[in-house]
Amino acid sequence: MTLSPLYIATLAVATHDVRRQIREEKANDGRDVKHILRNAGINTPAPWCAAWVQDVTDSAAKSLGVVNPLDAVQLEALVQSYANWAAQDAAKRIVSFPSRAIPGDLVLFKFGTSGRYDHIGIVKRAPRDDAGGAAFYAMEGNTNAAGSREGDGVYEKIRSVVPGKTLFLRWA
Repeated sequence: MTLSPLYIATLAVATHDVRRQIREEKANDGRDVKHILRNAGINTPAPWCAAWVQDVTDSAAKSLGVVNPLDAVQLEALVQSYANWAAQDAAKRIVSFPSRAIPGDLVLFKFGTSGRYDHIGIVKRAPRDDAGGAAFYAMEGNTNAAGSREGDGVYEKIRSVVPGKTLFLRWA
C-alpha cells in the first residue's frame, strides 16, 4: 500500500521528535511537553501521549497545508477519545488485522485494568502477522526505555500485539 503524503509527513515529524530526544523536565512537564499539551488544550501537567500524537499530526498537516482528520477527535489529550472517534466509522478506520496496519497508522494500547485504551503511538513498522506476540515498531510520547505508559519522553519502541488490548487505526 502506498503511504499518503500526510502519513509520510507524520512519520517524518515523529522521527524528528524521537531523534531530538524530547524529555520531560519533571513529571508530565517541561518546555516541549507544555507545548504539546497546550496544542491539545491542556494547560497543566498531564499525561501526554495522545497530545503528542495530535501535535505530530497537526504539524504534518500544517506542513502540507491540509486539515488534520484527527481534529475531529474530541478531547485530543485522552487516548480513549481516539478509539471512540474510530468507532464512529469502524469499517473505514479500525484495522481488522494487525498485519494490515501500515506505517503512520495509530496504535492504541490497554495497559491498565479499566478496560479503556490508555496509551497511544504511531506505527513505524507494522506486525508481519496477526498472531498474539507479533512484534512491531511504534513511536510514542510519554513513555520510557522500559515501555511504561507513564514515561519521561518520546521514544521508538518495539511492541507486541496483545489480542483485545492492541488496536490499530487508519486515520488519513
